[in-house]
Amino acid sequence: MVRAMNVNLQRLIDANILLLEEIRDRTPDEELRHWLNGNHGPGTMPFDAIVALARQGFEEGWVAADEVTGPYYRRQPIAPPSADTFFFSLSAVYIDSNNGDGVPGREDGTDTIFAGHYHGHPYGEINLVIPIDKGAELAGPDDWQGLGWVCAAPGTRHYPEVRNGALLTLYYLPAGRIHSSTPRTFRRGRAAKSVSLYERRPLWRS
Repeated sequence: MVRAMNVNLQRLIDANILLLEEIRDRTPDEELRHWLNGNHGPGTMPFDAIVALARQGFEEGWVAADEVTGPYYRRQPIAPPSADTFFFSLSAVYIDSNNGDGVPGREDGTDTIFAGHYHGHPYGEINLVIPIDKGAELAGPDDWQGLGWVCAAPGTRHYPEVRNGALLTLYYLPAGRIHSSTPRTFRRGRAAKSVSLYERRPLWRS
């Protein structure tokens, strides 16, 4: 089983390398998000291969297996930045918005939103969103996203927000750069309508 998992993990990395080769010189932003969703969304290769392998890894316990604050919020590195990955790091996060730390289950007419750990993206961030529960979505800078892509521009920071259940996201960081910072406010829990927590101010400003 371990040997099989290692082989499939390498297959997942290789599938991502095919994609990263196409975007290695592009800056994460809304233009790239639209391009990815239009050219490398569901029904395309290597998108479908990445999703299938990530789901398999999640089910078998070798993707997003390390608990952050419980089984409903898990994270795991997949590949460090290297020449092979065009100096992107690749990691996986699993969040179930219906569980954990007193966050209530979804009720009629509301969306239950779980907010993960606050962080910033000095060089931007790219997310491939894989719903585990039908209808689960990840917040992007301008809108919610189900199966598909989200991009955060350099200098943005946020709580990763998930609503309507559980999802898995693969996130790609140029040079592996991520910034832990202290937010000015913290919002988490139930809301009829969510406002994105992305902030476009450069990280070095107060």
